[in-house]
Amino acid sequence: MLSMSRGAYIQIFSEFFPVIAFFAAGQLFSFMTAAIILIATTLLSLLVSLINIGKIPVMPIFSGSIVFIFGGLTLYLDQPDFLIFADTFYFFSLAAIIAFFFWRKKHFLEHMFDMTFAMKSKGWHILSQRWLVVLILAGIGNEFVRLAFTPEVWINYRFVKILVIIGFSFYQFRLSKKYRISGESNSLGLRTKPKA
Repeated sequence: MLSMSRGAYIQIFSEFFPVIAFFAAGQLFSFMTAAIILIATTLLSLLVSLINIGKIPVMPIFSGSIVFIFGGLTLYLDQPDFLIFADTFYFFSLAAIIAFFFWRKKHFLEHMFDMTFAMKSKGWHILSQRWLVVLILAGIGNEFVRLAFTPEVWINYRFVKILVIIGFSFYQFRLSKKYRISGESNSLGLRTKPKA
C-alpha cells in the first residue's frame, strides 16, 4: 500500500466520496433524491476533514459551498437546472482562478492540494496549465448538455465526464512523480510528511 499522510487520505476522501454517492443515487433514485444525498455526503465529508485534521482544505470548502448553494436552490425551487448549472459554474470559476494566479505568477492548485502532493514549482506550473484547459472544456461540455438534454441524461453524462476527469487526474501522477520533492513524498509524489 502506498504511504501517504493522513491529510492526503482525508483530502482524497473529501473530494471523491460525495461524487461517487451522487452517481450511485442518480442511478437508483430520482434526481431530487440524488441531490439530497449529494448535499448530505458533502456535509459529511467536510465534517470528517474538520474532525480528523482540524481544518477543511480549500478545495472541499469551494466545491462544498457551490453544492450547498445550487443544491439548496434546486431543492427549494424544485428545479434540477440549478444543480446542473453548478458544474458549469464550478469549472469556469476554477479556470478563472487558475488563470488569475498565473497572471500573478503563482499556482492555485498548490494551495488546494499541498496536503496531498509534495511537488516542485515547475510541476505545479505544468499541472495548472493542463487543468486550465480541461476545466474550460468541461464547462463548455456541461453547459451544452444542460441546454440540450434532460436532467436524467445529464446524470449519465456527468458520470462519464467524471470518469474521464479521474482518468486524467491519475495520468498526472506521471507529472507528480517526475517533479516530486524527495524526502517529503512517496514514489508518486504523494505527500508522506505533513507540510511544515
